Amino acid sequence: MGIPEVLRDYAPLAEDLLQQSGLPYRFSFYPAQRSFNALVSGEVDAEFSRTQSAFASDQSEFVMIGPIGCAEISAYRMTGSAATMGQVGDLANYRVAVLNGSIAVIKFLRKRHASLTLAVNGEALYRMLEAHHVDLVVDAPLQSIGAVKALHMQDRVEITGPPVLTEPAFLILNSGFAAWRPKLQATLDGLKKSGQWQQHFGDINEKRGLPRNTAMSCLEH
Repeated sequence: MGIPEVLRDYAPLAEDLLQQSGLPYRFSFYPAQRSFNALVSGEVDAEFSRTQSAFASDQSEFVMIGPIGCAEISAYRMTGSAATMGQVGDLANYRVAVLNGSIAVIKFLRKRHASLTLAVNGEALYRMLEAHHVDLVVDAPLQSIGAVKALHMQDRVEITGPPVLTEPAFLILNSGFAAWRPKLQATLDGLKKSGQWQQHFGDINEKRGLPRNTAMSCLEH
């Protein structure tokens, strides 16, 4: 199973799901774009996690398990910056950086004519923001927290405006492993019904310095 490096801390969730489903697994961690490419090429059998809109209209090669959480995307600026997003359309007025491999977000922003710069990793995103090479960074809290902490920018970066995009996220299987879907989905549904999934998710969020409910608004209760 491929996991984007920015989501490494959430690998224990995938581990719980696979163990309780009685399925074999081995994790490989990649940069975000490389993780997606590994799934599409068949180098890995599954990816944790990806949104449906990341894929082309023909999704017959893939099977989705979930939702396992949410891709909650926000616009970040340097504290006190004049760059302000009142609505998503305002992004077209600014230079925007986004993580290469955030496929659904890139598609979404290009449709809205935003001027985009792609960054190879999270730290590069916020270095561009700090150097005023871009006005805004569009990122997910699950991804941003690690980079912002590493660069000691917690007090210098803030969210502006409402969420840019909120979309359910899934564990994605290559269709050759479609037979695993019923067992994985039933196990996930059981974990969510009991609250264990939300508890573990919240524990990881809290440990990382995020509110417990971050990226969980799409989960069924």
